[in-house]
Amino acid sequence: GIWVDLFYPLAAITAVYIIAVLNKVLFEIKKRELIENELKIASKIQKSFLPETPPIRNGIGLAVYMKPAKAVGGDLYAFMTPSQEKTGVMVGDVSGKGTPAALFMAKVVSEFKFSARDKMDPAQILSALNDSISSESTGGLFVTVSYVIFDRLTKRMLLSNGGHLPVISVKADGQTAELVSEEGMPIGVMSGMTFADAQRPIEEGEVFAFYSDGVSEARNRKKEEYGIPALTKVILDNRHASADEILNKAVEDLNHFMGKADQH
Repeated sequence: GIWVDLFYPLAAITAVYIIAVLNKVLFEIKKRELIENELKIASKIQKSFLPETPPIRNGIGLAVYMKPAKAVGGDLYAFMTPSQEKTGVMVGDVSGKGTPAALFMAKVVSEFKFSARDKMDPAQILSALNDSISSESTGGLFVTVSYVIFDRLTKRMLLSNGGHLPVISVKADGQTAELVSEEGMPIGVMSGMTFADAQRPIEEGEVFAFYSDGVSEARNRKKEEYGIPALTKVILDNRHASADEILNKAVEDLNHFMGKADQH
């Protein structure tokens, strides 16, 4: 009687419980696979907005590297060629991470290219971009942007900054500097904002580094940050190399610093 009255009901309850758990686990696995597939597609779409290789320009070497902390992210960059002698370089960073930041990033890249297509003044371009982004609902997101136009003919650069990290300059003789313009808040916070230009000469063999906080705030397992001085040093040590070689050395040094820590 004990066997029939106690064991069979318990065995039946256990079997039902196991089947229910397995069904739930299989459902979650399928759901996760679906999400991962969607993220892979989203990652490919996001990359399509960003050029995999920079344009080939006489007198200037360009190299680019991007690795999001997640499948998709909010960092962005663009290369513009407004004339035969001028080359524009833009880098930006959207507030927040993940899919919302990636969608906003795609919008900013499109709006930037539209704003920069017929203008030669970085401050005017950022002002037009800011007004365009601010006029529409962005869910509280904003973006920091730095845009520089290099003029090979006059050997000068024109920089405008919208709240982004300074551009690192390393000259052939070893002099270093962090370049920013005087005014400029992040893009998308408030319409009607003005931006300033900073103009300076460029020298033969001078290296410029554009980056986001994914580099400057990268952490190792001790929670120490990589920082701008470390990036400046690796560029300084390799300033006579090509753009691709400098970039590879910088990424190698950053990865060595991070070690086995998760990307922050």
